[in-house]
Amino acid sequence: MSKTTMTARMRVGILAVGTAVLVGIGSCSVPVPEFTPPPQDAEVYPVLDEERLDEVLAEVNETLTKADEESDRDELSPRIDGRAKQMRGWEYALAKAMKKADADEPYTPQPLSTDPAVYVIAATEEWPRNVMVITDPPDEGNAPMLLTLVQETPRDQYTLRGWVRLAPGVTTPQVNAAVTGSKQVSDDADGLILSPEQTIEAYAEWLNKGKKAKHAKKFAKDQYKEIIDSELKGLKESLDVAGKVTQTTKPAGSVTAIETFDGGVIVFGGLRSQQVYEKTVDDAKMRVGTMVAAKNGGDANVDTKLTAVYDHMIAFYVPPEDSEEKISLLGAERVLSSVKEPEE
Repeated sequence: MSKTTMTARMRVGILAVGTAVLVGIGSCSVPVPEFTPPPQDAEVYPVLDEERLDEVLAEVNETLTKADEESDRDELSPRIDGRAKQMRGWEYALAKAMKKADADEPYTPQPLSTDPAVYVIAATEEWPRNVMVITDPPDEGNAPMLLTLVQETPRDQYTLRGWVRLAPGVTTPQVNAAVTGSKQVSDDADGLILSPEQTIEAYAEWLNKGKKAKHAKKFAKDQYKEIIDSELKGLKESLDVAGKVTQTTKPAGSVTAIETFDGGVIVFGGLRSQQVYEKTVDDAKMRVGTMVAAKNGGDANVDTKLTAVYDHMIAFYVPPEDSEEKISLLGAERVLSSVKEPEE
């Protein structure tokens, strides 16, 4: 029996085996969602079936493989677009900059997988139409991935718009079976702890202000924020003899959301962080790290000011407003996108 003709019950059984295998890999294993049986009468149908989505993913993988081989952003079209195309292009540019700078450790774009383990398919009659896929880990990695794909209009193809690596130990929410589909949710949807758009905005504020952020208590602790906070703290401590380092994060790009079985949502969005290095001691030397230096034409010295721009893709589970749970990070991805003079 082929993968695309399996029943939901059979797929759950296979995924259970897959989860057991992942446990042997290490801390990056991720429990996959369970499926619920479809209702007897469905008024709104899923936008794709598994067979057609498999075809889309195969075409995405073919396009991605060719673009990766040539490290050519232009080759990502037409199957990879929007923020996904931007992020992959920035990865190619960073890899080339590191090679040109003859860095000790080369940079390699994040390995991606389009091999589906779980389908999260919207049921809607509107456009744009969204689908999400939890994949098996890529060959060079040990963390499953969450992909989001969008069809803008009836005449457009589905295109990959983003991906994240699922965080170690994360529990993914339950979703409806692909044959049923899940409700597509608007950016400003109510009935949730925060709307999808508010979630991305609030997380950015939490990164900026920590405990002082308005909605800080609505988020569960996560390793991604801890890594970013620790990195910034280390930079400040190591460079305080020459100047200061500040960081500001804002939402960037579009937001997509699909409802989970419990009335919550999976939210996918983007962020942009500006990390500003400012030299304030005249006779001191301020030097940036290898990646930032490579993107700065190989120059590690900061004469006055320098800004490193990091772009993120990020996904959350947002519970319904009557839940006692907190908003939890599902996964994230970040790349150094540019180095430039600070924006005034």
